[in-house]
Amino acid sequence: MKRTVKLIIRIMTMCVLLPALLAGVAGAGIASAADTEAEAAGPEPERYGGVDGLGRILPAYEDLSKDRPQKKRYVGMFFWDWHNFFSVHVPMNITEIIAAHPEAANDFSHEAWGGRDSGTPYFWNEPIYGYYSSTDEYVLRKQAELLADAGVDVLFLDCTNGTELYLAEFKAIVRVFEQAAEQGVNVPKLAFMLNINPNTLYDNNPVELRQLYRQIYKKEVGKDLWFYWEGKPLVLSPADCLDAEKDRDILDYFTFRRSDDSFFTADTDIGDNIWGWLSVYPQTRYGVRPDGTVEEMAVGVAQNANEFGMKGSADQKYGLTAMNDPRGTVHGRAFTEGEYGYVFKTDSGRSRVSTGSPDALLYGLNFQQQWDRAIEIDPDIVFVTGWNEWIAGRWDKWGGGDAITENAFPDEYTDEFSRDIEPSKGVLKDHYYYQLAANIRRYKGVPETRLYTKAHTIDIGGAPEQWDAVEAEYVHSTGNTPKRSKSGYKGVKFESDTMRNDIVRAKVTYDDANVYFLVETAETLTAPDGNAWMRLLLRTGSSGETWEGFDYIVNRVSPSAPDAAGQGTATLEQTTGGWNWAPAGEVRYRIADNTLQLEIPRTLLGLADCAVNLEFKWTDNTQTDGDIMDLYLSGDVAPGGRFTYVFRSEPVREESYEDDTDVSTVTKRGSTLPAYVWVGFGAAAAALAAMTVVLIRNRKKK
Repeated sequence: MKRTVKLIIRIMTMCVLLPALLAGVAGAGIASAADTEAEAAGPEPERYGGVDGLGRILPAYEDLSKDRPQKKRYVGMFFWDWHNFFSVHVPMNITEIIAAHPEAANDFSHEAWGGRDSGTPYFWNEPIYGYYSSTDEYVLRKQAELLADAGVDVLFLDCTNGTELYLAEFKAIVRVFEQAAEQGVNVPKLAFMLNINPNTLYDNNPVELRQLYRQIYKKEVGKDLWFYWEGKPLVLSPADCLDAEKDRDILDYFTFRRSDDSFFTADTDIGDNIWGWLSVYPQTRYGVRPDGTVEEMAVGVAQNANEFGMKGSADQKYGLTAMNDPRGTVHGRAFTEGEYGYVFKTDSGRSRVSTGSPDALLYGLNFQQQWDRAIEIDPDIVFVTGWNEWIAGRWDKWGGGDAITENAFPDEYTDEFSRDIEPSKGVLKDHYYYQLAANIRRYKGVPETRLYTKAHTIDIGGAPEQWDAVEAEYVHSTGNTPKRSKSGYKGVKFESDTMRNDIVRAKVTYDDANVYFLVETAETLTAPDGNAWMRLLLRTGSSGETWEGFDYIVNRVSPSAPDAAGQGTATLEQTTGGWNWAPAGEVRYRIADNTLQLEIPRTLLGLADCAVNLEFKWTDNTQTDGDIMDLYLSGDVAPGGRFTYVFRSEPVREESYEDDTDVSTVTKRGSTLPAYVWVGFGAAAAALAAMTVVLIRNRKKK
C-alpha cells in the first residue's frame, strides 16, 4: 500500500511539472529575461506589437503555429524606382477623377482626363509621401525602415521596359540604404528584374546585363546590399539571352532566374529556373523539387485578370485584361476565388471578414487568400507585388482579340483595382502594410516573447545610470526623418524639417507601486514646452475606448517646467474615445541631459492587481494631433508607424469563448499561461491518472 501511495505522489508530481515541460517542448512563445539579459544590439522589429487601423492585432509568437519546419525563408518585394523618369508629368489622380466623373471610366476623350496623349501615366491615388520622385532621400529613408520593419529581405527593382536601368535612382537607393544600415536599420537587399516580354527580352536583356555587370557589379557599387541566391548575386533574367562565349564572365557571375510573363502558368520544375511575380489564385508553384518542396511563389495584392481577358488556351479559366475592364470581375483587392474569409484578433475578441463584405476592399481578401496558399505551400522565397508602382499609362485601346478595353489602365486604376502596399492618403491608408507584416510573421515566424519578471525600484530623482541593471531595453534606429527639400512630379515641391529629439533607446521596469520609463535621445533633450514634446503612448490591452489602440498618453499637454534638478510633473490622460482625453493623474518626471525618466503609479493604469503587461511608443514633434498617419511623416517615432514596444511581466494566455457568429480567442490582461499549455496539462493529467489506475490494478493483481 505504501508503495502505491508513493507511486501516486510521484505521478501527481509529474502532473504538476509536466505543463512546464510541455511548454518547453512546444515552444510556448515565452522566454524569461534571464535568457536575454544582453542589451539589444539594434532594433528588433520582429518583436514589435501593434494594432492596425482596422483593429487587427499583429500576431506574436504565442499566436503562430509551432509546427512549421525550421528553414531560412525570404520575402521579396517588387519595387519601382523609375518615378524620376515619369515626373515630367503633372500628377493626376484616377480615384479622384472617377469619383467626380464615373462616366469617364471608359471614355478616352472625356475632358476629365485633361486631353493627354495615349500612354501618359496617371496615379491610382496619392502616396502618403506625396507625388514623390525616386531620388527623394527623405522618402527612401522612410521606405528603408518601413520595409525592414515589415520583414522584407530583398527589393526587386523594375527594369522590365526597354533597356533603361535607372542607375542614378539605384545609386540614390544605395546611398540612403547604406546610411540607414549604419543608423541601425536592417535594410532590404537589392536585385534587378529585367524584361519579361518574350518578344523583347532577348534583344533588351543582354544590353541591360552587360551594363549592370560593368557599371555596378564589377565596380562593386553597393556590394553590401546585393542579394545572393545559390552563392551568387541574383538577377531576374534568363541566362540563355547571353552569348555563351562572349558573355562567359557574366554567366559565371550571377544566379539567373527568368521572370514569368504569365499569371496563369502551370507549376514548373526546379530546373526550369523560372520565378513568378504575379499569379492568379491558386498561385503557380515555381521550382518544384523531386521531394515536393518549392523554390518560389508570388503573392499579389490584385491582378489585372478576369474570365474575359486574353487567354493562351481555350481551357484557361482567366486571361489578361485591363484593371478597368468594363465587363467587370477583375481580380481587385476584394476579389476571392470562391467563398473565402479570414479571422483576425482584436482587442475585444476575434472578427471575421468574408467574400462580399461591404468593406472587403480595406481588408485585402485577395491578398490574404494568396498569402494563405503561400504559407501552406511554404516556398523558400515569396515574391510580393508590390510596393510603390502608383502609376499606369492610360491607353486609347489596350488588349487583344475580344479582350480590348477602351481608355484602358492595364496595371493600376483605383483604390480597388491597384496592387501597391505603400501607405496612401486615400481610404486604404496603411491597412495593407500591416497585413503584409502580419503575414510575413506567419510565413517566417517570430522569436519568443520575452518576460521581465525582475522588479526594480527607480528613484525618479536619481541618475540614469540606475537603469543599467534593467533588462528591458528597446533600441531605435537614428536619422528616421531627414530634412526634406525636393521636387516631385511636375509642379510639386516638398519642404519639411521636423526631426528634433532623435530617440535612440527606451527602457521599462516596475515595482509594486509604479511603472518606470526611460527614454534616451541622440543629443540633449530640448525644453519640454515645445510642440508635441516627448509623448508616451500606452496600450494596456483594455477592450474599452482607445485612440488607434492606445488608451493612455503622457505629455499630450506640455508638462510643468522642470526645477533646477530637472524634475517636474506631467499629465497622464486616458482616452474617452478617439483623440479625446481626460486627466487620469499626475506623474513625476526628470530630465537629465539626453534622458527622460517617468514614474507612473500602477493604479492609474489599472495595473495595480495584475501583471504589468503593456505596449508603448515614444513620439516627438509630430505635427497633426489625432492623425496617426502623421507618425509616418513628422518628428521621431519609436518604434515607427503604429508599431509598439512590448513589455510583459507575465505570460499571456489565450482564452477561447463563443459568440453569436464564431468561436473567438482573446488575450486577457494579467493571465498566466498560453491555452495550449493548459490543454496539455489536462491531457497529461488525464493520461497520468489513467496510468495510475492501471498500475494500481496491476499491483492488486500481484
